[in-house]
Amino acid sequence: MLSRKLKINLSNPCLGLLPTLILMLTDTILGKFEAYLAGIITSCCINFYLYFFARDKFVSWYMISSFIFFILSYFVYDFISEDYRFIRSEILVAAYFLLLLPLKKPLKMLLLGGKNSSILGYRENINALFLLKKNVLIFLLCYISCYLISKNLGVFGENDKGIYQLIEMMVLFVLFVFATFQMNLYRVYFTDEKYVAIINNDENVIGYESFNLVVGNKSIDKKEKNKHIKLRVMAIYDGKLMLKQENGIWDLYYHDYLLYGENYESCLKRIVGSENFHSVKFDEKYNFTMPREERLTLLHTLILNNSEIENLNSEEYKFWPADQLRLEMKSSIFSPQLQRDLEVHLARLEATFSLFSDNI
Repeated sequence: MLSRKLKINLSNPCLGLLPTLILMLTDTILGKFEAYLAGIITSCCINFYLYFFARDKFVSWYMISSFIFFILSYFVYDFISEDYRFIRSEILVAAYFLLLLPLKKPLKMLLLGGKNSSILGYRENINALFLLKKNVLIFLLCYISCYLISKNLGVFGENDKGIYQLIEMMVLFVLFVFATFQMNLYRVYFTDEKYVAIINNDENVIGYESFNLVVGNKSIDKKEKNKHIKLRVMAIYDGKLMLKQENGIWDLYYHDYLLYGENYESCLKRIVGSENFHSVKFDEKYNFTMPREERLTLLHTLILNNSEIENLNSEEYKFWPADQLRLEMKSSIFSPQLQRDLEVHLARLEATFSLFSDNI
């Protein structure tokens, strides 16, 4: 099994363009048959590696479509006039990209429906790949236009094809490097590669998305609302509920998403610490709808002792007694999910607070 970080790094949508780039850069040098053979071999090798080792079935899907393009365009290649033999592959690839661009939205909807259960990071890969495809298409249209204009004006000669080939290789190389850099920068920016697991209706992990896409300010289409697992722990100490403030809003001190590559046990240990793990009691599983996501919430209770509190930073938490919780329960200072948890469990918590105080 590959590690989570390695899987994510191998999900580079630029790989899906390699076969078509090889075709464009070699057909005038090697000839039609050799260029197509090189592209098909590259497509098969990368597709095999990604599908069976990186388990990146989105890029694999794109590679399959690329392979189909090679088979079909091979028979169309000779139908293009001999006058355009220098830009035949560019014309075919541009047409191929034009046909694929409208598939972005349907492809997103297909993946959001959970019909492909092992697709990883599809939102990032789809956006990056289609953006790169769009940039290459714009370049190809400019490249073809410049070639036709120069040829019609009598500027272009057979001896000049090497210059055109060099320009094409340089620009495509820059686009390729830029897209790869863009993806890496995108992933580093999103909280040191913290990826939230996406689940389907059967509660199986089907992919991941960057943490900031879930909690950040970026606008997301409601049709792309994904479902995540969130673990929440009501920590009680000295008859009070332990809360922390984030961006002016109070919420439970212990809560976080199930990250991609984690299971329930490892996630809970990460949230509360190994020393508290065996003291956590499971309370309830429920669905909670947010504007940007659907949360399958696993709610727990934890009774803390003095030694555990001493290891925490006192500036990061505050203890709330039951009367103060009840007074502020409907106010905007609490997160919507904390309000829900208090409405359902405050009476039970008050009994726990009283029992804890009696024991003291």
